[in-house]
Amino acid sequence: MQVRFEVIGRPAPQGSKNQFGAESSQFVKPWRVDVKYAAANAVGPDWNTEGAVAVDITFKFLQPKSHFTSKGNPSSSWTKYPIGRNKGDIDKLCRSTLDALTGVLFDDDAQVVYLIAKRQWDRTAGASISICHL
Repeated sequence: MQVRFEVIGRPAPQGSKNQFGAESSQFVKPWRVDVKYAAANAVGPDWNTEGAVAVDITFKFLQPKSHFTSKGNPSSSWTKYPIGRNKGDIDKLCRSTLDALTGVLFDDDAQVVYLIAKRQWDRTAGASISICHL
C-alpha cells in the first residue's frame, strides 16, 4: 500500500531548542501543521499505521530572483541546488517532516526503515512525499 501527496508551504528544519526550550526556527510549527494536514487528506480510511515503511521526500524551495539576470540568464549567484545555510540541513528537514507524519501515516517515526530525501528548486515551496509499507 502506498500514499503520495504534495505539501504546500515553507519546509522548515527541526533543530535544537534554544535556551528557553523553544524551537530555533519560527517556521517549524507551521510546516508540521501543513505536512500533517496534507497527509491526513491523502490517506484513506483503510491505511494501516503499523509496520515498517519507506519514505521518499523531495523538499522544494523557491529559487531566488537574484539567481537570474534581468534577461533570465543565470547570474553569478546561481546554484543548481538549494545548499544555503538558510534552507536547513536535510536531516533536520526530515526530522520535522517525519515528526509531523507520526500519528497520521505511522505510529512512530522509528517505523521508517528506508528514507530518501532531496532538496531542489521549484516554482512552489513545499514537498512531495511518498510512503509505502514494506
